[in-house]
Amino acid sequence: FAVGSALLLKQISSADRKRLQSGTLVYLAVAGLVAAPILIFFLLNPDAFFYRSKYLWIADTTVNQGTLGGTMWESLVAHIKAFGIVGDSRLIHNYRSLPLLAWPEAIFFWIGLGVSGLHWRRPAYRFLLFWFLLMLVPGVLAFDNNPPNFLRMIGSIPAAYLLSALGAWHTLAATQSLVKRRLPALRSTWEMGIGILLILLLVGQGARVYTLYFQRWATED
Repeated sequence: FAVGSALLLKQISSADRKRLQSGTLVYLAVAGLVAAPILIFFLLNPDAFFYRSKYLWIADTTVNQGTLGGTMWESLVAHIKAFGIVGDSRLIHNYRSLPLLAWPEAIFFWIGLGVSGLHWRRPAYRFLLFWFLLMLVPGVLAFDNNPPNFLRMIGSIPAAYLLSALGAWHTLAATQSLVKRRLPALRSTWEMGIGILLILLLVGQGARVYTLYFQRWATED
């Protein structure tokens, strides 16, 4: 997608286009070899491919109860809320419906998502945005009356953390620029304070996750 969209937007020169052709062919060949076993299995056993999906496919009237638009919206909103508001309620997937991101991560995530949307013409931002949205599709389209399902949206988690990092980076850069202009004498003190705050947030989040999932969740009935 990143390469294709860059070609459409004429962001790749002719020389780079020729250089990318061989790499693209290698990528497709390797991806085909990796996917070949499961593709061959499903070709030989098509019932195995459709067995589970027929109970979850959101467009099926038995799944959406005749309200495709409402069910789609419910699923989409539930999966979006997983990033900072409320998460999967299944104990096997999560602990007490906690969201995927704690509030500091969630704030930076939404900032990063907004920044990516504003700068979508830049390939790196566009790729990150597409990666995140694409990996939400399996969760949104597989409906089981209790969204969200963390297992089906697991592919979006790396992109979500990269978006959080992007949001943190832009927030710090904007704040640093403001401090330089308004309070230049506090620049070194501010940078040290931000460094200490980030370390405390990282350590605190690590301790929180360890306590929640390796002590409380592990002993939950």
